[in-house]
Amino acid sequence: MSRRSLLDAAERDESMSVAQVCDAIEGIVSRAELRASVSHVRQVLPPVEVNPAAEWRATLVGRYASVRAFVPMLGQVIDFGATGEGKLVLAAVRALPELLEAKPSRRVPAGWLDERRVNAGLVPGGWWRRLVFPPDRPEGTVHRAGYVFCLLELFHEQLPHRGIYAPGSTKWTDPQVRLLTGPAWERASGPALRALQLPEDPEDLLTDISAELDTAWRQLAAGLDSGASARLDEQGRPHVEALDAVPDPPSLLALRDRLDAVLPAVDLPELILEVISWEPRLIEAFRSVSGAGTRVADLDVTVTAALCAHALNLGYGPVINESIPA
Repeated sequence: MSRRSLLDAAERDESMSVAQVCDAIEGIVSRAELRASVSHVRQVLPPVEVNPAAEWRATLVGRYASVRAFVPMLGQVIDFGATGEGKLVLAAVRALPELLEAKPSRRVPAGWLDERRVNAGLVPGGWWRRLVFPPDRPEGTVHRAGYVFCLLELFHEQLPHRGIYAPGSTKWTDPQVRLLTGPAWERASGPALRALQLPEDPEDLLTDISAELDTAWRQLAAGLDSGASARLDEQGRPHVEALDAVPDPPSLLALRDRLDAVLPAVDLPELILEVISWEPRLIEAFRSVSGAGTRVADLDVTVTAALCAHALNLGYGPVINESIPA
């Protein structure tokens, strides 16, 4: 039984025994490799019974010490500027040093911040809000590490769009300082607007675009009200129900089986090595940055391994020892 057989059986809703499934899996990957993969997945994923929010809070507390030293300097050493929503984020970051220096009290224990002194409106909904405002927090407080890391993420999100910028930088400066103003803009505005087919007064254009957007939103809302396949949650996020899969026709299943039967069973590395044998100059293109020739024996095998690792997103690592007892 092959990988194709497993998929076909699942599509036709056929019952399979555990022994058949195991045989099909071992025909593709060894039991040692499978055990190693399962072990790796278990190291990455948290246990099922663990509360994800509690795990994240514990992780943030452990990493808080690594950012505690530079957070107070973030808004003081570099003279940042901001526009739009970035102004609120930058103001909250600049207020962090005073908040973090506050000594614990009976009302605000260690590890927590006074809720009255933070900008709670900046905290996004979802899991960030659950981390910053956990249900078991002391009344009138927010989780210190959660709030600090939330602000750091918001700060980082503003940088690429220059919502927060550094005036003294050439790359991260305010892009508006490069805009034409005064007589320079008056000379360039006419040809630029004509080339872009834009009116001099943007009010009419913005009114038309606003009307189109309003019409589209109303049509979307009407469709959501009339159908049960989509809905909006309390945070305004859309959710669409999964559509039933259209079963493949028998003719397509038969065609797949015929193609599987006629296609040669060849591994990707073997295919690349065969193509290299057709054109030996392909390997000559892989040279050192200095231009010197290679001293690696069997360069075609090394290049093939590198190409496969990149193409399959495997990366580089030790080869799994199949001699490990299953």
